[in-house]
Amino acid sequence: MSKLKLEKLDISHLDRLFQFELDNREFFKKNSLGRKNIYYIREQFDLIYDEFLKDMDIDSFYMYLLLDNNKIIGRFNLVDIDRFNNTGEIGYRMDESSQGKGYATEGVRLLIEKSKVIHSLDRLIATTLLDNKASQKVLLKNGFKELGVEKDSIKVDGRYYDALLFELYIGE
Repeated sequence: MSKLKLEKLDISHLDRLFQFELDNREFFKKNSLGRKNIYYIREQFDLIYDEFLKDMDIDSFYMYLLLDNNKIIGRFNLVDIDRFNNTGEIGYRMDESSQGKGYATEGVRLLIEKSKVIHSLDRLIATTLLDNKASQKVLLKNGFKELGVEKDSIKVDGRYYDALLFELYIGE
């Protein structure tokens, strides 16, 4: 496996991130991770990511990018941060050409490390669509425990789907 880096999103990533999203648009759509058309208009994309950068400044959301030789191959998010309970939820999406190479597993491992060391979280949660076996495998390889099915918890294209819920304790 090549040397992968997980970098926190900053303004210098936006051109490459927009290209990552455009290049994988059909792949993400096919795998229930599609976005509305407005997301792919550059001006709107920049506004959305400007808000993300502001959210990172107030400790409510973090986006990391998985880089392979400076090419973005994945997005890893830490969202719904609850400072009272020191918990957060992770999510991720990988470049189509990076599927099945262990990169998502490594990206989640790196995000777990940052969640503990940098963000001082004690517990992480994650959800997957019921049929997303690859993502479930990534979580289990990283020590997440399956908690069960959460009814109507993921909304895709205006429709709600059941999801499998996972958790990982990373605190002392």
